[in-house]
Parts: sequence; C-alpha cells; structure tokens
Amino acid sequence: MENKFKLTNVVLYAKGWYLRTDDLFADLYKILELDDYTCYTNSDIYYIFLINVQECNHRWCELREVMIGIDPKNCWKVSYYYEEYDMKTAFIFYVLSNLRYIDSNQWDVQTPKVTKYPRGENITIQKLVQQFVKH
Repeated sequence: MENKFKLTNVVLYAKGWYLRTDDLFADLYKILELDDYTCYTNSDIYYIFLINVQECNHRWCELREVMIGIDPKNCWKVSYYYEEYDMKTAFIFYVLSNLRYIDSNQWDVQTPKVTKYPRGENITIQKLVQQFVKH
C-alpha cells in the first residue's frame, strides 16, 4: 500500500485550488503554514518537501525518477525555466508538477482553507461545494 502524501494544502495548491502568484516561495511559505509548518528560508521549504517525498512511495518519488525529473535538460517538463540552475528549486517544481496529477487515494483530501489563503482564480464557491462537501 502506498503512503499518502501528507502536505494536503501543498497538493491543493499544486492542483490549482489556491491562488498562485508570481512569487512561488512567498506562496509556499503561506501554504505550508496551513499544513502546520513554519518556514524561515527557502531551504526550509526544500527540506519539508524532501522529507515528505522521502516518506512517500509513489513511483514519481523514487530517487531515479526524481533525478531524471530535476536534470537541467528535463526541467522544462515541470515548468521550471532557469538562467542559473538551482537543484532545490528544480526539485520543488518537480514535486508540485507531480502533485497536480495524484489521485485522491494518494493524499488526504480536505477542503481548501480559503478563509486563510485565497482560492484559485477559476475556483468558485459552487465548485468548492461540489468537490468537497459530502451530500
């Protein structure tokens, strides 16, 4: 059985339920607070992602897959374009890219905390209710 990915709000962010700005790290500082983490540096974000990926045993979390995914020649596949390559940033983009596509049985699905962080641009209250409120 696969271990579920524990950063629920990071998954919601990756899937577009939360607003994305042009400052990925500023977004992640706030999103990780919703998952009960406090970050002081961008490296903190990287280490939190690293620990949670390590605890997961989904195929995309395997070392081989990660190394291929963050290779400079493959970074474009996860929307990471760079002038100066940064492995930690590439890894974060790799994780977010993969989280966009994980199934509901691979993470603990919870309603986005839109009162604490704005919902995504195309997310309406009706869409939130349809997706997350049990009838």
